[in-house]
Amino acid sequence: MQRGFLGAVEAVYDAAASPAGWSRALVKIAAVTGAKAGILLFGSTIDDLAPLATFGLGQPTAPQVAGTLAAAFIAPLDASEVGALVSAKPRPASANGAGNHALEALGASGRVAESVGVSLLREEGAIAALWLFRRSGGPFDDAGLETLQAVVPHLSRTMAVHLRVERAERRAAEAADAFDRVALGAVLVDAQAKPILANRAAKRIAAQQDGFVIADDGLRGATPADTRILQAAIAEVARRGSGTGLGLRLPRVSSSRPYEVMAVPIGRGLRWPARRHRAAVVFISDSGIPHVSPTQLVHDLYALTAAETRLAILLLGGQSLPEAAVTLRIARNTAHTQLASIFRKTETSSQAELVRVLLRGPGAVRIPGDSSDSYPPVEG
Repeated sequence: MQRGFLGAVEAVYDAAASPAGWSRALVKIAAVTGAKAGILLFGSTIDDLAPLATFGLGQPTAPQVAGTLAAAFIAPLDASEVGALVSAKPRPASANGAGNHALEALGASGRVAESVGVSLLREEGAIAALWLFRRSGGPFDDAGLETLQAVVPHLSRTMAVHLRVERAERRAAEAADAFDRVALGAVLVDAQAKPILANRAAKRIAAQQDGFVIADDGLRGATPADTRILQAAIAEVARRGSGTGLGLRLPRVSSSRPYEVMAVPIGRGLRWPARRHRAAVVFISDSGIPHVSPTQLVHDLYALTAAETRLAILLLGGQSLPEAAVTLRIARNTAHTQLASIFRKTETSSQAELVRVLLRGPGAVRIPGDSSDSYPPVEG
């Protein structure tokens, strides 16, 4: 049994590193405890519990788990301490008992002789629990329960690791989404200028193949000389790890205005091992690519009417007032009247100042689904 116990513990820690291994871990735990079925649950609340792994059951979905297991198996754990075993036997007055009904709903068959549960994790925003079932041959014996009790501390630790990995992955995804909302092109790079993460704006600029390249071996310019200058600037910023960064103009292949590039250090104040991993963010601006302005933000921030919002968006996109009037099919006098109202609401006094204000605020944000093709007028 000792060999089986060590195998179960090893499988538990393997699963902490690779969540796909939870099914194998649960099978190992069932084998050393004498369980014939089991389910490992994880979620932020009882209502969204989902199975990390099942053994001897069907393939329950999260709603099934919440609806069928909460009353029968999760509720009894609320009054228990984390790590304490809770045994639940079928009620004699019932044909099956609550546990049997839950098992049947989850696709299992056979009468439950006994079920044993344990709360593995109970933190703010996180719940984890294990339930094992005996359907025949009597209840769990003392040896099986002792083995389960010995496995529980290892399960609790791995559940804590699982929670932190899940939170880290979620925060990384949220950070990547936030990165995409920046209107400037932005690329997170290491000290060798190798890209770690690039936002949509940077990828779109690189897709033009006009002097800015995002390659696996590092950011590059149009020529070897441009590449050396760009990578040297990044290396210097990453090495220093402080200061405001460096700015440079990166020539294009075409004769258009050069790209404006700013390399900024990040990670200041991080302790080991971050000290050995220098990084920087490279911001790149292409004045020739407009992006879809978040018109609802413009409307909400300054309490503009729909007509005023349409005009403001066109001015932000680079059109003059006469050009915007033609685009909107309104008289120039009407455009002047709307512009005067826009100035008053945005506390500006010129088109140049208005554009600066919009660029600092909503113009710096990219909305979900931004195709970066145009500044379409708002509806209505």
